Amino acid sequence: MKNEELGLPVQLVREWQDHAVCGPEFRSWLATFQKDHKVIDEQAANNKDEEKDGKKRNGDSGPGPSPKKLRTDLPVAVDPSMMVDNTDITAALINEYSLPLGKDMSVSVQFRAEEKVYLVNKGAKAWTAADPLIAHFGNGSWKVLKTGQDLPDCAVELKFGGHSDKILLNGAVQTIGQALSDMRQKKPDAKVAYHAIQENSDDVKKFSLTTTHRVCFVYRIEDGAEMSSKNIAGKLWKVGQESPLKVLWYCRWCSKGLSPIKPALHLLGSLQLKNGQAALLSGSP
Repeated sequence: MKNEELGLPVQLVREWQDHAVCGPEFRSWLATFQKDHKVIDEQAANNKDEEKDGKKRNGDSGPGPSPKKLRTDLPVAVDPSMMVDNTDITAALINEYSLPLGKDMSVSVQFRAEEKVYLVNKGAKAWTAADPLIAHFGNGSWKVLKTGQDLPDCAVELKFGGHSDKILLNGAVQTIGQALSDMRQKKPDAKVAYHAIQENSDDVKKFSLTTTHRVCFVYRIEDGAEMSSKNIAGKLWKVGQESPLKVLWYCRWCSKGLSPIKPALHLLGSLQLKNGQAALLSGSP
């Protein structure tokens, strides 16, 4: 009980939400519980109060950002209305996973109560990036689906729509149209694997794609595996979910044409997170 309100300690959520046997049942119960009650992180609240008191005493508002110049040809990766100050985040912290950005940066994905997920800059510098990688899906296998077959659990279906779809090829984010145009200078009959190309008679660089084979990547949730940005994409992404995070297919050229290697989650566009700033990736503001 806190302030005469019933709450659930965040430690219990961390312990049980991903349990191999009880996890699904616990998450279902938790969703019902949070309709009327809150998950409470008492230690974080105490630390936050101490930090505020310290700043008041020292008159220190923290180091200022040192922003880098962003590419102007890209749309913003996250709607500005989804940006918040770190100090305004009140939902209890469940889990946190750091992005591998180097020693001078400290950016992490935070899973919090009330089904909120934030990308948080805890460092002293602003973080600027173009189409940044946020998480991988980890190990998995490929599966071919029959017509009308339901998508399996933990599956990401390969489905391109046309020339403007983005992929990662040779370490660079680009459109399928760019990749195909470059390859056709060497190999005029270059194709896109598992897809048929509908050419545009008015512009050869513009085309649409339809699937010829339903193919999906099925990622594995391994018991006891250490969770990190290398395998948390399945916790961040669900089919049909509204989110600034987008599936980006890593591809290569082979005998079948432009072929997928694996999916990953990226924020497509320009991103700037100032120091002490966070972006809401999932959940309501």
